[in-house]
Amino acid sequence: MAILTLRDGIYTGKLVLTAVTGATFTNTVTFQSENADSTLVTITAASSISGLNNYTVQLSGADYFIFKQVTIERSGTSATSRVIDIGGGSDYNSFANCIITNGTIAGSNNLNALVHSAVGTTDNYNTFSNNSFINGSYGFYFFGGTTSLIENGNMIDNNLFVGQSAFAIQSGNQADFMANGNIITGNTATYNTAIYLANCNSNSMALENKIVLTDGGTGILVQQCNGGTGEVVVANNFVTINAIVNTTNSQVFGIKLISCSNTGIYFNNVLNTADFTAASLLCFSGNRRRN
Repeated sequence: MAILTLRDGIYTGKLVLTAVTGATFTNTVTFQSENADSTLVTITAASSISGLNNYTVQLSGADYFIFKQVTIERSGTSATSRVIDIGGGSDYNSFANCIITNGTIAGSNNLNALVHSAVGTTDNYNTFSNNSFINGSYGFYFFGGTTSLIENGNMIDNNLFVGQSAFAIQSGNQADFMANGNIITGNTATYNTAIYLANCNSNSMALENKIVLTDGGTGILVQQCNGGTGEVVVANNFVTINAIVNTTNSQVFGIKLISCSNTGIYFNNVLNTADFTAASLLCFSGNRRRN
């Protein structure tokens, strides 16, 4: 086990992590704040007009890395500002009690996602817990390999998401994916969605999340998910959708399912204050469902 203790300060530059020989569950590599305070240690890189090297921290085929109690950011407001980029088969990594942020407060381009894993990569069993995701077009953008080459076991647990302009959590081509106990607030885009699961199968779950969107949008969107031998579950979530300011937002949904099967919707509390034509607490389209 290797622990790199970071003293208080600002560390400027991009950090690229690749495979470490001998890394295992018990032999991990940890970056952590010396004083256990994420506000005192910042790893930062400036945003850019170019999409090349679009990250502050990149995991490329990297396994068993841990980041604890640090801030990871992209400064400025240029066109590309991803903060953490994960790819190349990076597995069993953990980010805990960190602040993950950039300066993006508008738009829907994933070039400005706080955490990004591109379509075509397969990165498994990565965990994000007790972090603060601040700003970004997407808080968390994980989209797996393909519909037949999926990622497994990624978990988003007990995080705070504030100010994302498109999606707080967007996850696709996943199995056993978990979004649990997150608090998601804010809404600055016409079709903002707090949690979006696409082709998430085999016991993937959205549980006990608290969602408050103040300007319309969708709380939880589940699309083309099939539990297979298990069940996709959306349960015990609190969803509040207000649509007072953005009166042009004509689609406001608490929980929406599209073309799903083996999907259970249980014990959710949904409040939707919108009075638009396409506004509802629950919306189902083309599903084989169990309610």
